[in-house]
Amino acid sequence: MLRKTVLSLATFGAVGAALLTGIGIAQAAPAPAGASAILDSGTNFSEPDGSQGISGMPGECIAVHLGTTGSIQFVTGTMTLFTGANCDSGKSLVVDHDVADLNALGFGKTVSILIGGDDAATQGTPIPATPAPTAAS
Repeated sequence: MLRKTVLSLATFGAVGAALLTGIGIAQAAPAPAGASAILDSGTNFSEPDGSQGISGMPGECIAVHLGTTGSIQFVTGTMTLFTGANCDSGKSLVVDHDVADLNALGFGKTVSILIGGDDAATQGTPIPATPAPTAAS
């Protein structure tokens, strides 16, 4: 009788542990991470002509409605800026952190933004965390 009780408790413990740790149970894949930021019309995060919030899921193309784009801040995730429409034309730039001067990088007129951009399918140019110093003339 004691042996049956011990075996029953061991079986119960093994089944309980399997249920708690997810052994043998299909786990759902984590949701893909999106990205968000605030695109400002002026450099150094100023807003002389307003700003635009950017937010979306990977693969989503966002149209920019600002006449000029000077900086981007509060960046979470990765996104690719394009100087052309529909996230498939013009120059591209991969951004994953705040940038105080998009003009210096040639993106003073960003037209569209693709959410994502850290893979080979997006041929954007990643930017350094700190811009290189310019030589004085």
